[in-house]
Amino acid sequence: MKNKMKPLYLQIESPPPEQWFNPKVTDTGWDKDLNMDTRRAKMLRAHKWNTLATARALQALANVTRDEEIKEAAQKDAEFFYERHRERGERIRRIIKEHAEKERKLRERPITPPYKAITPREKPITPREKRLD
Repeated sequence: MKNKMKPLYLQIESPPPEQWFNPKVTDTGWDKDLNMDTRRAKMLRAHKWNTLATARALQALANVTRDEEIKEAAQKDAEFFYERHRERGERIRRIIKEHAEKERKLRERPITPPYKAITPREKPITPREKRLD
C-alpha cells in the first residue's frame, strides 16, 4: 500500500477570513429605512460635517453591501454629498478668483494722492496773513 500524501496546498491551513471593510466611523445612525434627510444629516454629523468624508464612507458602504436597498440608498446619498462637495469647491474657487481680480485692479490703478499737492509759495507768509486764515 502506498502512502499517499496530501498536496502541499491542502496541508497548509488558511487563516480565517477577515472583514476587510473597516470604516473609520462606525456609529453613524444611518439606516436604509430612515427618511432621506434624516439619513444624510446623521451621516454628516457623524463625519464632523465633512461632505467628502461622508460621501466616501457611503460609497464604500454601497460597494461592499449585498442588500440592494442599502446599496441604492447609500449610492444616492453618496452622489448627493459628492455634488455638495463639488458645489462648495466651485464657490470657493469663484470667491478666490473674484478676490484676485480685485487685487489686480487695485495694483493697476494709478496712485493719486487724495489731497492737493502743496506747491511752494514765491514769497513767505507774513504774520498778518496767518491771522487772516
